[in-house]
Amino acid sequence: MLDILEFEQNTKKYINNNCYIFCGHHEQLIKENIKRITDSNINNDFKDLNYVQFDGSQLEEFDTVFNACETLPFMSEKKAVLIYRADFLDDNKGDNKTKKLYKDIENYIKNIPSHCIFIMYHIMTNKRDKVSYKIKKLDKKACIITIDKIKGANLEKRVEKFFNDRGKKIAKIPLKAFIQTIENENLSYIENEVEKLCTYAMHEEIEKKHIKEMYESIKDEDIFDLINFISEKKPRKAIEILNELMYKGQKINHILVMIEKQFRNLYFVKIGMEQGKTKEGLAKELKIHPYGCSVLMSQSKKFTLKQIEKSIELVIETDKKIKTTSVNTQTEVELLIINSICA
Repeated sequence: MLDILEFEQNTKKYINNNCYIFCGHHEQLIKENIKRITDSNINNDFKDLNYVQFDGSQLEEFDTVFNACETLPFMSEKKAVLIYRADFLDDNKGDNKTKKLYKDIENYIKNIPSHCIFIMYHIMTNKRDKVSYKIKKLDKKACIITIDKIKGANLEKRVEKFFNDRGKKIAKIPLKAFIQTIENENLSYIENEVEKLCTYAMHEEIEKKHIKEMYESIKDEDIFDLINFISEKKPRKAIEILNELMYKGQKINHILVMIEKQFRNLYFVKIGMEQGKTKEGLAKELKIHPYGCSVLMSQSKKFTLKQIEKSIELVIETDKKIKTTSVNTQTEVELLIINSICA
């Protein structure tokens, strides 16, 4: 069993395996390494014909996967078959169909044909999740790569690449400040925030002032009040706060960032409360003051999980629409507030 750093540093050593199993919390990082494997083995001109993917959360039997693996590649020495989000690798999944699917795969990976690269990955949804017994059991039959927390210099390197990919330079000090401000290790979330910050800074090199303007200038109580009025179905009051923030010179994309952050915190707090977590435990996980956490706990009771999820989707859609089309930005955020009330 390898950790992701060892795998990345010695890719050439492990690239010729024909069965890989990834597991961890960072789906984006898993996808990057799967792409590295497929790009190294499959002719890009015929990739669509030689790369078959199955949704593991919907998969009920192995026959279709077996047929995909056994079929010879087209105009290429290799083909790849991927089962993404392979929920059947979770120890908590124990129904008869799941057991049979796992058993069929366990037996098959001993005899995968040489022309096929078989890949599976399992996403751990809880920070405390460990590698399942089902995955450990396959250790001698497959190349298993685990992805734990990414932090320190390794995290900085990856975040810096997100900026570089967008043609943005960022020095070490603002880079560290950005990571500390985000307080989130999920790479997909971080990349989304990088995109917002790059848009905010426009043609300028990213500096600490941009991070401060983007994340620190709106008071938490303003956003709390805005969300509170949404929960109480008072759109006029919520729009009044929006107008006040804009009058003070706050930019729309900054306001959207803070609204999204509040809804995401509400989401994690509500799930945590349902799991029986304490205020102190949640405050520590979210890295916020216990008082702020108690406020979130109180506010989360006014929403269902479905309402919070829908509101987050609406914020993301509004942000995308503002960035990609010529619309009245204030009107779009007002519509966001109204639609969130109706969610």
